[in-house]
Amino acid sequence: MNKKPFMKIKIQKVYVQIVRQIEDLIERGILKPGDKLPSEPVLAEQLGTSRPPLREALSALEMFGIIERRGRTGSFVKANIDTVRYKRQFRELERNVSPYETLQARKIVETEIVRTAAETATKKDIEAVQKAFQEMKEKIEKLGSSLTLEDIISSDIKFHLSIAEATHNSVLIETVRYMVAGLREKLWTEMKIHTTDFRKRSQKLLLEHKEILDALIKKEGATIRKKMYEHLDIAEREMFGTS
Repeated sequence: MNKKPFMKIKIQKVYVQIVRQIEDLIERGILKPGDKLPSEPVLAEQLGTSRPPLREALSALEMFGIIERRGRTGSFVKANIDTVRYKRQFRELERNVSPYETLQARKIVETEIVRTAAETATKKDIEAVQKAFQEMKEKIEKLGSSLTLEDIISSDIKFHLSIAEATHNSVLIETVRYMVAGLREKLWTEMKIHTTDFRKRSQKLLLEHKEILDALIKKEGATIRKKMYEHLDIAEREMFGTS
């Protein structure tokens, strides 16, 4: 018998499984270039899944150039699979964190982190958060129409990390660092570009962060927890149409 007849078990993310299934249908010729995919509600029902992982999968397939989404017209198969290029992209996709799972985790974890930070933050900590907010504000106001998604993401990460650092808890800080790292992954940025007019929303985003900062300065634990939850919930609804 072969010394290693068994293969390692892999627990795949739901959206990765959906991508695999659609890719398999295209490779077998069941889905052909130009074919229209079922609507999101119908496809989610047929796959036995919820809308969030389906939207992640469709974003990934569009990112690969395999499908094209045409607004209300629907999603269409764009091309056959370029095997070499696809396998390389798919390996990268498997390493990406699920944007939906990230937001779900952040709503649970960061809401408690900000409440803790309201109790533990020193004057120096608050100044660091204020500095991160001011940098965000200056970027948004100065760059205007030339503002990029990377500008928003880098400022957002710095702000959220500075609050985590105010807890003085290394585990919580590293937890937030891990969660916000997903904001720079291709799947997250693809979904943000597709679902959100980030330039138009930048002033509202600024206000959300200002409300969080104000609650931190006043050390209002219940208020800052509520404001953080609302901020992350808005992001989830924009990207996935859920709450």
